[in-house]
Amino acid sequence: MGAEVTLTDSHAEPVLLLVENREDAYDLCFCLDNAPGGIEALAQAWRARRIEPLVASALTHLRDKFATVSSYGPRQVAIFYEAKSREEQERHSRRGYELVARFLELIGQG
Repeated sequence: MGAEVTLTDSHAEPVLLLVENREDAYDLCFCLDNAPGGIEALAQAWRARRIEPLVASALTHLRDKFATVSSYGPRQVAIFYEAKSREEQERHSRRGYELVARFLELIGQG
């Protein structure tokens, strides 16, 4: 089972993302990159919810899937982009990892 990650596009309507494949990992990073008000506003809106069972479980899965730049989640981001060179793969993996790490850090889960 993939990582269940609850985010929001308006801070009021939750969206459940499952990090099970390359599209899911890309979608998660897209949401973090394009959240209204930025990743900081999104993290602030979710910080208080981190103790809710579903959110806490999702954050645990998210930490597991994006634990390192070479973990499942970042690798799936690189696969989504169909990166041809090793340098391009590493750049996409690094970006995915850094986005999720920043989000977790801002929530207080990093």
